[in-house]
Amino acid sequence: MKKLLGLLGTIGLVSSTGAVVVACGDPTDPIVEYDLSSLKDVSTEVKFGSNDEEQKAAAIEAVVIKANSKVVKADKLKAVLKITKTEGDVVKTFTVSPKDDNVTDIKNSVDVKVTIKAEEKYNLADLKDLTTSVPFGSDDEKQKTAAIAEVVKQANNAIVTKENLVASIVTKVDQNKFEVKAKENIKNIEGSTIVTITINDENQKTPLGDAITETNMGILDKKPTEENVLEFVNSKLINGELTIGATVDIQENSATVTANTEDLKYEGSVLITWTVAVPATDIADLIKTTALGEFGETPSEQEVWAKVADLNAATIGELTFDDVTIVITGEKAKISAASESFTGSVEVTWTVAVPATDITDLIKTTALGEFGETPSEQEIFDKVAELNATTIGELTFGDVTIAITGEKAKISAASESFTGSVEVTWTVAVPATDIADLIKTTALGEFGETPSEQEVWAKVAELNSTTIGDLTFDDVTIAIAGEKAEISAASDSFTGTVEVTWTVAVPATDINELIDEKDLGEFPADVDKETIFNKFIELNENLKDKISFEDVDVEIIEDGKATITVKSENEQYTGSVEVTWTIIDDSEEQPE
Repeated sequence: MKKLLGLLGTIGLVSSTGAVVVACGDPTDPIVEYDLSSLKDVSTEVKFGSNDEEQKAAAIEAVVIKANSKVVKADKLKAVLKITKTEGDVVKTFTVSPKDDNVTDIKNSVDVKVTIKAEEKYNLADLKDLTTSVPFGSDDEKQKTAAIAEVVKQANNAIVTKENLVASIVTKVDQNKFEVKAKENIKNIEGSTIVTITINDENQKTPLGDAITETNMGILDKKPTEENVLEFVNSKLINGELTIGATVDIQENSATVTANTEDLKYEGSVLITWTVAVPATDIADLIKTTALGEFGETPSEQEVWAKVADLNAATIGELTFDDVTIVITGEKAKISAASESFTGSVEVTWTVAVPATDITDLIKTTALGEFGETPSEQEIFDKVAELNATTIGELTFGDVTIAITGEKAKISAASESFTGSVEVTWTVAVPATDIADLIKTTALGEFGETPSEQEVWAKVAELNSTTIGDLTFDDVTIAIAGEKAEISAASDSFTGTVEVTWTVAVPATDINELIDEKDLGEFPADVDKETIFNKFIELNENLKDKISFEDVDVEIIEDGKATITVKSENEQYTGSVEVTWTIIDDSEEQPE
């Protein structure tokens, strides 16, 4: 970090202003995760001549400054070039995002505009005697493109790009001449120059070096393949791609591309160059031993580094204190790369020696109260920790031994961090009796009407007289619902609940309340009792399926009259009814 900040000062970083993102809180607050997409209008400037890595570093630092968060650090981020705008000042847009999958507290990405400020203007008039050629049949636009490409190639300056220039025809006599100058809005290019264009004969080929607009592939992660180089060349040729694949001779940082002799448009060769970025070394490969042992007190950053360097002497290589940042938290520290030569982070740990603490200073309350039964060692310590929450500190169950004797225990220190012993006491409560063990008979039989709580209890006590013991009406609550009740313990001596049930006697219904018709119509003189009953039921549907012939006594009082009486053993219905009918004269119905 120290080197990175120095570099940014050298290249003249100017950060855009902006408020802290509200969703992320004050920078002093703990933040679980930071969303880079919440940042808006992030931009900065670098001096003319800065290289790609310096520009990426500036973009990352602009994000760090804008975020103003403990979470967002330079060593957690990466910058990738997204687009370059070359009209006026060169403005590159970099996408800044989490460095890799190991960064879990930063998400999404943000675009950062990096403006490369020019220190001086470029005068195109300094370019003299520029010539190039184009294939036969090239129109004016292709010739203008070739003229601009020649100026860019000869100027070899970051300001002078094809996007910043415009070409116009000066003359078409013999050879075509084009004046090339800056576009009107370009302020850092002045003057103009003339480019002479030679149009090749119909069968004449264009030198490959004249036909290409750019020959530097920039900074690459690794050496390109022949296919990569050819793809780049074809993308930069003014007059279209090579018609036949060319020969590519790759060297360390360059390649010579030679057109095939049978190519229809091009001949000769061109030198293509690039730079392969040197990968940064992951400090995890240099710091293998991360357990630093014991310090007498919390170490400083320098003391942490000295111990790291000592324990990793065989692997530390050229990594120095100035190449890292060290953030100490308790008995650990995060060591992060802070220079371009290194990457990654490592967590190291240690312990700080402390004098043993007397547990009598931690356990002040020793009367633990009442337990339902003799407690276990863990239960004793849990109660001790609860009653001494403000003084117990870091003392844990694993730091002590507990010896139980009756209703007391001796708690003794059992780790190097603690010393001494404490006696604690308690009482064991007599267990409450479950009323389910006292009320065995729960079917209370029949009541004449819905009983009161006292009547329910009286019946319970009567039916369970041999088991009820000392349980009284005052020891319970009784909640009646319909033909059942829940009896619940309501004193400290008892526990549990029991459900009891009963039935309420229902009075028998007088059948006279259900009768609509007593006149049964016509019957012959010898009608039997069951026929009389069946007709009675047929005419009085309210009795249908409620009583049967077996439930009644039918007595014929006289011709055309009878009584139907419900038998006494029927509990649902009662009463007697007199029915009548008309006797049919059977003789009148006989044929002569």
